[in-house]
Amino acid sequence: MLKVKGHSILALVGALAQHWRLLPTVRHVCVLDNGILSRSLLRALDIQGHVALGRLRCNQRVSFAPRRRSPRQRRPPVFGPSCRVDQFLTLFPQCVRRQTLLRGCGRMRVVTVCDAEILLRGVWPHRALPARVVIVTVPGLPLACWYLLWTPLTLDPVEAMHTYAGRFQIEVNFDEVIEPGLGHYQGRSGQDVRRWPLFLRVARLLLKFLATRVLPVPLPALNWSWYPRENTVGQMRCCLIEFCRPRISRDEPCSISEQGWAKAA
Repeated sequence: MLKVKGHSILALVGALAQHWRLLPTVRHVCVLDNGILSRSLLRALDIQGHVALGRLRCNQRVSFAPRRRSPRQRRPPVFGPSCRVDQFLTLFPQCVRRQTLLRGCGRMRVVTVCDAEILLRGVWPHRALPARVVIVTVPGLPLACWYLLWTPLTLDPVEAMHTYAGRFQIEVNFDEVIEPGLGHYQGRSGQDVRRWPLFLRVARLLLKFLATRVLPVPLPALNWSWYPRENTVGQMRCCLIEFCRPRISRDEPCSISEQGWAKAA
């Protein structure tokens, strides 16, 4: 994670989005987590003509369209009534559109998708940013609701849900490089920061080579009864972590296979 003294991560992400080398003729959709989605990032994407799809926190407060202007008001209101996103279904059920569909993830489940058009404050001064909120629930399961936000009003809510669900595939890649200890990096120059993602890709590629036996490296077998396969990327990662643990934390001496691997390294 990149950290700069005196600047928040959300502000840095918004400033970094202004330097993305994206095609100007194509409208890109940026899929974001709730820790990255911010007003500065939405402002930067709106300037470039791109859209955002991310997850909101349950306590995020949003507004609806204003009511008609009364004769006593000098200026037309910009925002209407507001509430938290987890209060949509109880306070403003008339503004929410519901859909029910079947989705298979291990087994077929009934999924309820609710969406509503809202207005965001703070993105632009003196005007609102129109967006849409999608609430995804699975009745019968004790799972927390998904509160999704996307800025293109023309996107279908079900399509937005499937698009965000595909984001979890990259979490496996993050876990494969973060758990061995590569998640923290201290660089002092721009060149070091640019080289760090390349180093993470090489590390994950080496794990793939170890799992497919392209690099035949003898590693200690874990012999887990609940995880019988030894030739997976996750198992290779666990074997490396087990091998690199300090000797003082081990009760048994180093095996012969580990000694041979240490000599080869």
